[in-house]
Amino acid sequence: MVTLSSYTSGLCHCYPTTIFGRKGGIVSELDVSAQLWYLDSCYPPSRFGAWERRPPKGGLCIYGLRFSIIPMSTYIYIDGFNFYNGAVKRTAFKWLNLSAVCHKLFPSHQITLIRYFTARVMGFRHDPSAPLRQDIYLRALRTLPDLVIHDGGWFASHATLLPQYPLAYIPENQQPPTRPPQLVQVMRLEEKRTDVDIATHLLMDGFSGRFDEAIVMSNDGDLALPVKMVRDEFHKRIGVVNPHNSTRISGGLINASTYHMRSINKKILAESQFPPELSDAKGTFRKPSSW
Repeated sequence: MVTLSSYTSGLCHCYPTTIFGRKGGIVSELDVSAQLWYLDSCYPPSRFGAWERRPPKGGLCIYGLRFSIIPMSTYIYIDGFNFYNGAVKRTAFKWLNLSAVCHKLFPSHQITLIRYFTARVMGFRHDPSAPLRQDIYLRALRTLPDLVIHDGGWFASHATLLPQYPLAYIPENQQPPTRPPQLVQVMRLEEKRTDVDIATHLLMDGFSGRFDEAIVMSNDGDLALPVKMVRDEFHKRIGVVNPHNSTRISGGLINASTYHMRSINKKILAESQFPPELSDAKGTFRKPSSW
């Protein structure tokens, strides 16, 4: 809870977050991402008229005391492939400026750092240019001053048997089928280490006091324990943003967090696209043509 503190007669008095203005009306319920610190006293108003001195820019003056609102430092942790599969896959929003997304979702937060976690993709016969598209996108993300890329994850492939589609039965003409459908061998990819990297950085940043509040953009229930530890052991606010459909949300993450966002509005994704052409120290590059 955010409180106001002032020193009167050597004692510290705390006031509730709902603050009353000089005319007796409620000014506002303070945003949970703001802290108020006592600066100094000013002369009380004469008959509730003009204040003797104005509060500082970004501050407010309450009952003769001057306060300044200092936003809480917020770190955001983005699970890259979880976000991709849930929010932008099969959409026209892949050329996404993640910093713009974060600031639109949390406009009142002081976002100090965004950590983006991913793994290098592999090219296959049906999509050999996937690694090149990823390289171009990571290059675009590196133009964002408040974003750091962690790409230490990798993909492990293993063979599994799945039903052939359309379903095929042996013998073919027997109705109804008396045997299970025919199976085919499929190479399945599984992302490794990304969730461990997210949990490690989240706990280390929290332990080191680098943030006042953290936000995790993922629907991976394996992150529930580190999220809960930030809330309960470090006593810091931590939110969870579900990048998937609102019907697909991890109950473990909801229970572990301070607050949660059930889904991301597609309008925000549409409004947060990079321009088609970008420049960095190496030169100019463009959005992948297939995007």
